[in-house]
Amino acid sequence: DDSGSLQTDPVYTIEPPKWRKTKKSSDVKHFLRFATIFYHPLVFPLLHIPNEAGSCEVGMPCRFPKKIPGLSGVRWIPACCSGLILDILQNVIKDMNVVFDLYVVEDQTFGGFHNGSWTGIVQDVYTGKADVGVHAMTQLHQRLDYVDYTEPILGSWLGIVRRREKPSLPVINWIFLTKLHVNLIIAILVVFVINFVFALVCENTMAKYLRLKRFHTRDMFSYISGLLFQRDLGAKLPEFWSSRLPCICYAIAMTIIMSTYTANLTATNIVYDDSDDFQGLSDPKLTNPSSEFKITVMGQTAYELWARTKPLLYEHMKDAMVPNDYV
Repeated sequence: DDSGSLQTDPVYTIEPPKWRKTKKSSDVKHFLRFATIFYHPLVFPLLHIPNEAGSCEVGMPCRFPKKIPGLSGVRWIPACCSGLILDILQNVIKDMNVVFDLYVVEDQTFGGFHNGSWTGIVQDVYTGKADVGVHAMTQLHQRLDYVDYTEPILGSWLGIVRRREKPSLPVINWIFLTKLHVNLIIAILVVFVINFVFALVCENTMAKYLRLKRFHTRDMFSYISGLLFQRDLGAKLPEFWSSRLPCICYAIAMTIIMSTYTANLTATNIVYDDSDDFQGLSDPKLTNPSSEFKITVMGQTAYELWARTKPLLYEHMKDAMVPNDYV
């Protein structure tokens, strides 16, 4: 659009319509004034003109301004207009009891705020000269303060396509731990240490008073580790309930956690998102392209028009754009 944006959202901006009676019928009809601009292929004039009845065999009757040399006024030329937007408009109003006047705004702009006033389609809608602005217009914050937009009918966005490189995973990786929250991992390790120390102290204290053989540290470590991983590591079992009870509670908790973790891991599998350092339009590959970096666009599109209307950016990026020559 006129602001240089590549995103276009065709919208209908409607204010309360006028009412009038037609000559052929006493029925009250809506009279709507549609403001637009020529922008191929959305809206463009056809070679033929309206017939005596004011209708067109193809397209919609419209009028566009033509400046009169030496005078400040304009002359309105009747024509037949067509385009993607007008095709949609015809389908919208074909079943409605509507009389319309479709015209092209005098300054041929979408609408910008200059010197304290609006221009183009936005000005005509805001001042009441037009009831509806029909075209592909971007919803700018400034425009939204003065006119309303309906839901977008057609949209096109700038897309960047590049080859995705999938990095190979190392043999030893920790991706399986991504399913566990960091706080949960820390809590499991802390409880492991506390349970290990508590069970070892209780077991050896009771063994000392009863003059039994001391419970070895490595045996207790193997036993608690077996509870953690739900495996029998062949460790010696504690003799006293003062140490067995916390170990049983720890085993129940780890059974619940590990069962939930295994079920979640099985259901979702291990998904690895490829790392991508591409930063969009602000990426240095685009802002400062090397001689080996190639950029291509489709011919006869709004992107080609952007290249033509933005000479400074084109001069900056043309070396990476082959084989098209936008002159």
